[in-house]
Amino acid sequence: MNASASSAGGAAPVLLFSLPRSGSTWIGKILDSHPDTLYRHEPDTVQRLDWLGLFPRPDAGRRHRAELEDYLRAVRAMAHPKVVGKRPAFAKSYLGPMGAGAAWAGAWLSRLASRAGWVVPAPFTPRPAAAPLVWKSIESLGRVGAILAALPEARLVHLYRHPCGFVASVRRGERAGRFQSAVRVAEDRDLFQQILATPQARRLGFDHATYQRASEVERLAWMWVVYNEKAAEEGGGSGRYTAVCYDAFCADPEAGARSLFQWLGLSWSAQTEEFLASCTRGGSEGYYSLSRKPLEAANRWRKDLDRADAEAILEIAARCRLAPELDPGGAPPGPVAGSAA
Repeated sequence: MNASASSAGGAAPVLLFSLPRSGSTWIGKILDSHPDTLYRHEPDTVQRLDWLGLFPRPDAGRRHRAELEDYLRAVRAMAHPKVVGKRPAFAKSYLGPMGAGAAWAGAWLSRLASRAGWVVPAPFTPRPAAAPLVWKSIESLGRVGAILAALPEARLVHLYRHPCGFVASVRRGERAGRFQSAVRVAEDRDLFQQILATPQARRLGFDHATYQRASEVERLAWMWVVYNEKAAEEGGGSGRYTAVCYDAFCADPEAGARSLFQWLGLSWSAQTEEFLASCTRGGSEGYYSLSRKPLEAANRWRKDLDRADAEAILEIAARCRLAPELDPGGAPPGPVAGSAA
């Protein structure tokens, strides 16, 4: 990892941001598998950044730099079971055998308590000051510009999935009752009011009238467009941003992981290689499973969506600079590395 110290403490942080249902839990665990990293799973769903807003302007980062630096220090120290208890757990260079055993046992006890309805911070949570922090988020993709402006040492990985895969996965999860919210995403008026207010939505032609007449899949496609366009527009050109296509990553996970590690300045890890081998053999088709055949999982939408819906999604998605240029029967898109500008 880049050896420069972060003003929020420790090595330069790694931010892995995406929309939900875009593969970020798996990619996050690949980053966690490196023995030097300190992984935090969706801390902004526990200690929220509502004061920053979902879609702040990039210049908000300069105004809120002190608060975001404090937040990053808080993320490093978090011990909430959701944030530190995501399995699997990995051996770490900064933990000896006894420390690793205590940390794993503490996380297990904390997860067990959470199943009974209690929120008990995990005891023995490691907080190494020098380890590169990995912040994985499905909440903060609309905040890319502001967060990069506030944290000039951070490196941001923008993970995006084929829009048809995103839409199909959201719909499948809602039908199976997998999400906590009782409001369907496409019917979340508060969220879409905020999306509609962004400069990107206005520039790309997504207005209130378009929202009102759009179908469920069309609304989700517009959500994909605006979030990803805003992140790519604000991150591109910074030199600290890269866009990674989940579908292309799934086509060759080891090559994708090696490329990502190289961009982040992380050495290749035998532990990562073993993790990739274990979780890509297939076996589980669970909605949140990390053990599956990645390319088959990424392309499940081709069976779940009818052609008319896929074509409607792709027509809308074509407005985004990250949009894959393919028809519904085409091959997965290739990766976009480095600047998206």
